[in-house]
Amino acid sequence: MRAALFILVSILAPALRAQSLIISLNVSPSSVTFTAPDPSSSPAPASASISWWISHGSTYRTWTLRVLASPASVTNCPNVPLSAFTIRCASLGNAASYGSCAGPVSLSGTGSILATGQQRKGTNLYSANISVQFTDSWRYPGATSPACALTLSYTVEAP
Repeated sequence: MRAALFILVSILAPALRAQSLIISLNVSPSSVTFTAPDPSSSPAPASASISWWISHGSTYRTWTLRVLASPASVTNCPNVPLSAFTIRCASLGNAASYGSCAGPVSLSGTGSILATGQQRKGTNLYSANISVQFTDSWRYPGATSPACALTLSYTVEAP
């Protein structure tokens, strides 16, 4: 009887653990601007740094970093589609040994995965460096004044 009770408690214990909580999510900068008056010269990639804290982490749980353009258009450049931009996770900071960057993706208004990984136990800081490139400046020259602006929204999922 004692062994059966122990097995029941062991099966229920994972379900009783606290959910992971995202304490904060910081992005710098949240908007990037591009000018490309000469289509033969693509502008330099814009960079952003993202950091987030997860508390009640567990090594059995994952985290996912996503990005989407919000609004789903390029400000000041209505003829430039979101697909003219490529975004990629350039590197992971504290999360490097517990996660990996996804490949480059064309930006969309529906969201794309930039990186995924395993949570660490307890409360931990995670970070990523992101690069945004205006890749199709030959077909869609950017405006010079005011510059094309792109607002990116990042989300972290940590079940």
